[in-house]
Parts: sequence; C-alpha cells; structure tokens
Amino acid sequence: MSEERAGSQRTGPVETDFDHLDPAFAIVDDVHERLKVLRGRCPVAHTQADGGYFLAFRYPAIAEAARNASGAFSANVNIGAAPRVAPPLACIAPMFEVDGAEHRQWRKLLAHHFSQEAAATHEDHVRRLCRDAIARFVGDGQTDLVASYVRVIPPLVAAMVLGIPEQHRPALAEYLREFMTAATPDETARCSEAYTAFLSALLDDVEEESMIGTVARTSIGGVVPNPLQLTKFSALMLAAGHLTASDACAGVLLNLFERDRLRARVVAAEPGLLTAVINESVRQEPAVTVTGRAVVKETELGGVRLVPGDRVVLLWPSANRDESVFPDGSEFRVDREEPSAQQLAWGTGPHQCVGKHIARMEIRVMIEELLAAIPDVRLLPGARTRRTFGVIRGVPELPTIWSLP
Repeated sequence: MSEERAGSQRTGPVETDFDHLDPAFAIVDDVHERLKVLRGRCPVAHTQADGGYFLAFRYPAIAEAARNASGAFSANVNIGAAPRVAPPLACIAPMFEVDGAEHRQWRKLLAHHFSQEAAATHEDHVRRLCRDAIARFVGDGQTDLVASYVRVIPPLVAAMVLGIPEQHRPALAEYLREFMTAATPDETARCSEAYTAFLSALLDDVEEESMIGTVARTSIGGVVPNPLQLTKFSALMLAAGHLTASDACAGVLLNLFERDRLRARVVAAEPGLLTAVINESVRQEPAVTVTGRAVVKETELGGVRLVPGDRVVLLWPSANRDESVFPDGSEFRVDREEPSAQQLAWGTGPHQCVGKHIARMEIRVMIEELLAAIPDVRLLPGARTRRTFGVIRGVPELPTIWSLP
C-alpha cells in the first residue's frame, strides 16, 4: 500500500477478504453470487491480500479505470493477468506495459496485423489446422476436447500472427503448454526458463516484415527494443492469443452442450446465431477475469480516493453482470437487447484486446469445423464440468462422446 502524505485524509473503502488468486475460488460454483453481493455493497473495495490492492466491481468504475481519460492509471503493474501468464522478465514489454502516446504509437504500428481484414486472410489456415486436429481423434468416438482440440489451435495461430516460422510452431506450442500447466513453483521456474530460452532463440529467425520483425526494428520513445523486451513482448502476445481464444472457445462449447436445442440450431447453421452465442458466452464468462492497473496520479474511483502506488484490479465478469447495465446479466440470452459492444469481455479503452477480431474468428471457425465434422458431439454422460477462477476463467476439461459410423 502506498504511503499517505502528512495530514491527508483518505476515503475509507469497504474492506473485503475476496482474493481472485485464492485457490478456493477456482473450485467454487458461486463466485458470481459472491461478486453480486460485493457489487451491491460498493463500486470499489480494498483487500489486504497480496500486499493490499483495490478491486473494482461495478461497470462504471471498471470502464472509467480502463478507459483512463484522466491518465491516472498505468498498465505497467505487477498484478492482474499479465504477470501470471508469461515468464517474469525484468524489462518493460513494448505496447503491453507502456501508456499514453507511446502505447498509441505501438498500437497504430501493429494494427494491420489484428484488423478484421487480417483475421479474414487467416481463416482458411485456421480451418486447415482445425481439420487436421479433428482428424486425429474423430475415429475414437470420444475425447477431451480441451486437451485435443481447444488448446491445440490457438497457440499455433498466435505463433503464426507473431511471425514465428511454421516449422517451429508445434515445438513452441509445446513449450507454452508445459509452462502454462506447470503445477509447482519449481516446475514453473524450470518450464519458464526453457520456454524463454527457446522463444529467444527463435527471434533471430523471423522475417523483417513479420510482427516481431517490425517491433525489433522500430524506435518508439527513442529506443529500439532490446532482445529481452522482444522476448517478453512475444511471450505476452502468445499468452494473450492462446488463453483468450482457447478458454473462450471452451466456454462457448460448454454452453452449447448444456443447451441441446441451441446446439441443434447452430449445427443447422442458422444465420448469425453462432456469432450471437459467442458474444453472449464471452459476456457472461470473459476468458480474462482480471486486469491490473497501477495508480500514477491521485484520483477518485467509485467514491474511493486513490494515490500513486496504489494498485487496482478490474473484474470484467462483475462488470458484465452489473445490474445497472445488464438487468438480467446472470441469464444466458442470445437474443439480448443490450448491444454486444456494451459488454466488456474484450476490455475497453487503450489497452483493450488488440487481437479480438482474430480471437472471434478462431472461436467461430473452431466451432463450425467441429460441429460440421461431428454434429452429435456431446458431453460424456455423468461428466461434471467446472470452470476455473483466477486471472483466467476457463474450462479445464470437456469429456465428450459421439456416434461412430
């Protein structure tokens, strides 16, 4: 917690023991009820967990901090999703961890890699990846779709978008998988070191016109990124591209498996329906649960005064169920009247998800190809699925079966 200036008075926030990193929240089913109670008590609360930080629960406070019109918040902070999904490298990553004019310049420079047009050019390649993956298990009559499909495609696509040569993408995806699934601190450290070393070695083998090549030769703020910064940028981009698409896709599939009539309509390719299902799924369960912000100048958020050095966690699932914006936000409705642009599953403001168009395309194509190949795919009878809760909201397993010819 930051030190107060002598004689200053500070608005006392509501204290809570809620901690998004508490393992207990990874196994409970009522996390949204807990968030609803907290949202009803206050827009912004404080917890002593992890050295102390603030939590924003309501839509207006979360949107205000994310859009950062006041310039009071910075994305360069040691809390939230980013520090948990990439190796801990002691440098500032271009675009991800800078703000203001420098951040805007990076976004503008790289925007063409993430546009709707760029996503469309990648669609055929993504379909081929999906068909290759499906061919490996379609004859088995059963599989865990998360392990054999949902987590297979996105890291390959993210590596392609970055500019990693095709022959290295499967190995890179495996290093990434081992890092993301490490179960102990020692295993995490070992996998982090191996992943970082492999990724660093690849960066010398990219083409100049690739995304990494562009970042490597660009001076913004007067300095060209050094190799460590390139590695961190690439690791964050791979994590963002992999986790957002894979966990969101698993969530969409779970919604379809739990709603037979809706799945049948999607299998029948009802125009526009799958897009609506994806939009509603990510509204209700955003893949990225939290984003962190550092306070860099004194401000007020949700009636709570913040000073430089404070840290704030923005809880996107809480914003997307805020009753003032989504009166029936806990309900899954593909005919929702609120505009899809109003929900914050992809963030908002300067640091909103830069790859959202590619992620949406990936999710749509993965589901289209799966249901075209296996129309009667369904959850294994008796299977109990669950969702994780931490910096990422995912579905760790989808045990499924289908009929064989």
